[in-house]
Amino acid sequence: MTKIVLFTAESLAPAIAEGSKGFVNQQQWVSKMLGSFSATVRRRPLSYRSFGPFWWPIKRLMIESGDMQGETPDPAEVERITLGTPALDVAAAWAHSEFAASNQTSDDNMITVDTEDGDTFEYLLNDEEMEAMAAMTA
Repeated sequence: MTKIVLFTAESLAPAIAEGSKGFVNQQQWVSKMLGSFSATVRRRPLSYRSFGPFWWPIKRLMIESGDMQGETPDPAEVERITLGTPALDVAAAWAHSEFAASNQTSDDNMITVDTEDGDTFEYLLNDEEMEAMAAMTA
């Protein structure tokens, strides 16, 4: 399986440093961000799309922390996306959502991604649980 690479640890380090200022440690910042992400998708389920492919590791972290109920994402897909630590995954999801908001693509589920092989392709983000939740709240 080809690894998706949209951000690097180096490119996200400033966001993690800035975001975790004022917290005891990075884990405390991660917990706060996961709670915020969870509240956002509870209010508007389709907002999960704004996190792009980073939705999968974020969803796994939210389920593991108890911030969200649901089926844990496919471990192979999480591995394909994850940057390796909760702080990096949270920073990547936040960065992607900020990018999507500024480009007015927050609701798009087709995302252009790069791979570690240098290829670019269209990634279809489709979480059936969140889509069903959105349909029930509409």
